Amino acid sequence: MIDSTPTAPPRTPAARPRRGRRVVFFLVVLVVVAYFLLPWSAWFGGEVKADAVAAEVKEVLRGDLVITVATQGALEAARSVSVISEIEGQAQILKLVEEGSRVRKGAWLCTLDTTGLESQKEKQELSVERAESAYLQSKASFNITLKQIESEIARAELELTFARIELDKFLGVRGAWDRPVAAAGGELPAATGEEKGDREVQIQEQENKIKLARATLENAKDVFEWSEKLHAKDYITKNELERDRISSERARLDLELSLARMRNLLDFDLRKQEERLRADVREAELNMDRVREKCEQMRVQAQTDLNSKERQRDLERTQLDRIEKQIESGTMTAPQNGLVVYANESSNWRRGREDPIAEGGSVRYHQKIITLPDVSEMVVEVSIHESARSLLWRGQQATVQVDALQGKIFKGTVLKVPEVPDSSSGWLTPDRKVYKTRVRVEGEATDMRPGMSALVTIYCEKVENVLYIPVQAVFTAGKDTAFVYVRTSGRPEARLVEVGKHNEKNVEVISGLKEGERVYLSEPADAVPPRVVEENKAGDVIPEGLQVSTQGRPASERGSGTGERGPGTADPAVLLQRAQERYPDLWEQVKDLPQEEQLQKIREHLRALRGSGEPGSGPGGEPRAGETGASDRGARSPGSDAPRARQPESGGE
Repeated sequence: MIDSTPTAPPRTPAARPRRGRRVVFFLVVLVVVAYFLLPWSAWFGGEVKADAVAAEVKEVLRGDLVITVATQGALEAARSVSVISEIEGQAQILKLVEEGSRVRKGAWLCTLDTTGLESQKEKQELSVERAESAYLQSKASFNITLKQIESEIARAELELTFARIELDKFLGVRGAWDRPVAAAGGELPAATGEEKGDREVQIQEQENKIKLARATLENAKDVFEWSEKLHAKDYITKNELERDRISSERARLDLELSLARMRNLLDFDLRKQEERLRADVREAELNMDRVREKCEQMRVQAQTDLNSKERQRDLERTQLDRIEKQIESGTMTAPQNGLVVYANESSNWRRGREDPIAEGGSVRYHQKIITLPDVSEMVVEVSIHESARSLLWRGQQATVQVDALQGKIFKGTVLKVPEVPDSSSGWLTPDRKVYKTRVRVEGEATDMRPGMSALVTIYCEKVENVLYIPVQAVFTAGKDTAFVYVRTSGRPEARLVEVGKHNEKNVEVISGLKEGERVYLSEPADAVPPRVVEENKAGDVIPEGLQVSTQGRPASERGSGTGERGPGTADPAVLLQRAQERYPDLWEQVKDLPQEEQLQKIREHLRALRGSGEPGSGPGGEPRAGETGASDRGARSPGSDAPRARQPESGGE
């Protein structure tokens, strides 16, 4: 095989000098460019003069300072209405108005599929008819029951009345209601003592029979006696005499029978009739109660059935009305004038994103389909930091600059400034508190759309005739010390200043500068910041209203046995006594020493025990109350009576 790959020609010695000259030429060009571009200080290590950064210097001016709060927000309609699906379950969108269209109140917006609801309506109409028929039947039955109840109660009352009348009739008690009716224009006859009942009538009737029997007997006796006289003279026959005797005997027997009947009437018959009549009255009264309870039960049952049928009818009608309403809501119209915006937004994160609003898509019950913002009145909702909350109030003037409408500035008014920060704003940044403030855009702008970004500048206050400088010219040192760099003939001078109110650009200078002086907007390279040492010559300050003791712990709180003292704060007498009782070896060593040395030795011994953790020295041993204290906090140094600064204690180390 023949290798046809081209080969580089061999380098000759003459090509090497040409390459070196090219390298030298490029190096020279690079040095020249760097010479003109870099400042002299980079070459010779000098310092940048103040004259070289004249563009970073600003003059101190006097004039009016307008305090403003500027922040970004989003446009939204002051009045916005959402059109939602009123069809239960899923519904398909058959036809939809074009997004971005301007519609007036009552205009058509959307049509949903209601075919399934039409069949439901037919079935529900049959259910309504059946429920209506059942209600009418129950109502008729209820009316019949009421009439039946009225009839039965009237019958029971009549029976009771009859029973009472029968008893009154028997006893001879007669009321004014059953006296004979007087003639027209006359008066009712007065009751008399001769009015008698059936009992008296029967007694009187029997008495009359007895009287009649007595009279008959007397007559029969007279006839018989006369017959005997006649028979003795043979004027009458014996048969006639026997007949008169029998008549007399019959009259005697009739009298005895009448007397017997009188006794039975008084002893048995009248009493029986009275008891029977009284029993009839009691039975009629009980029957009246039974009838009333039975009738009330019948009425309640009929009323319950009627109410049930009525509720069933109302439920069926309500269901029919709901279906008809859903069918009507299948054709949606605009509830107000506005701009058509499809409600394509995410739902709950667990269910993902809703299907986009479009023809042929499906929507669920109460899902937003269209939002109709009234763009004739727009507002901007901005988040105001808590540091600027005190500067805002309702009715302040503002300007609104919409990013999409460059060059146009609209006037605005603060509508609402909340009293509490927005709770949802601190989820990711809990330390940042903002207030959701609404600003109304004055006038009507047809080009504005909800959701557009806008810059809102709220004009809070106007400070007249003050010195001011740019905010970037103020630097801080220490806690609350402000200073600026003033341009002088020599090096920049760092000067402390007192600043006041400020806006986004300028800040008020209360003292430290004069009008016409020049300050640096950035820190000069050769500037030396001031060294600020904050001192409080008056000492620590106690807040007003607090009372702090200058004598330390009150005497009443000392020696209370709470275990809050150290070894150096125990009562000397108590300390010596406990040393004798608990540490006899130690007491033998110090008993002959002066009291101050005794106390010092005892305290040193107790501190050593506490450090070793032996019993009686703290946790694990005996309590230290009144002996060694709760801890080293609040303890005195050995041999010193001056207490150290105490800290809060809890009764133990």
